[in-house]
Amino acid sequence: MENAQWRGLGEGSEVPFDGGILGEGELEGRTITAARALTAEPGDGLEDQVAGHGSDSLVQALKEATPQALAKTLQTQPQDTCG
Repeated sequence: MENAQWRGLGEGSEVPFDGGILGEGELEGRTITAARALTAEPGDGLEDQVAGHGSDSLVQALKEATPQALAKTLQTQPQDTCG
């Protein structure tokens, strides 16, 4: 059994976190600031919502998260019963 640890969910899932600020630090070999990250590719994803804030804002956003419509759709699709 492995100890608990943070891991990326996939390509592009990592968020820089230098000096206790989400969006600050190294990303894909370049150093960026949270302000620059927001202006480079504005979006409505979680990364954009918490950029420039501390880890407490990420924790709060994750606690308040609800399943999206796609997740609900996937749950209602018939499951493969082969096997």
